[in-house]
Amino acid sequence: MNVKASEHSCSELTQMIRQNKKVFVRVGFGGRSFRYPPAQCSMGDKRTTTSLRDAGGKQCILDYACVFDPASPYNFP
Repeated sequence: MNVKASEHSCSELTQMIRQNKKVFVRVGFGGRSFRYPPAQCSMGDKRTTTSLRDAGGKQCILDYACVFDPASPYNFP
């Protein structure tokens, strides 16, 4: 599921991630991948906290982002 952070509130984003288990949140030109429960990040990713702005400009801090892990052995050719 893809959603735009600028179209939803922090609580709506959190609820969508929990209901859909895997959500890609667009933030500007890029985005972040969120999985719930947090232990299910893909190989080569790491779990971290991330902050973004919601529809009202409020700063959201979400603690289950899966982001690229440069230290992971899965990311070396």
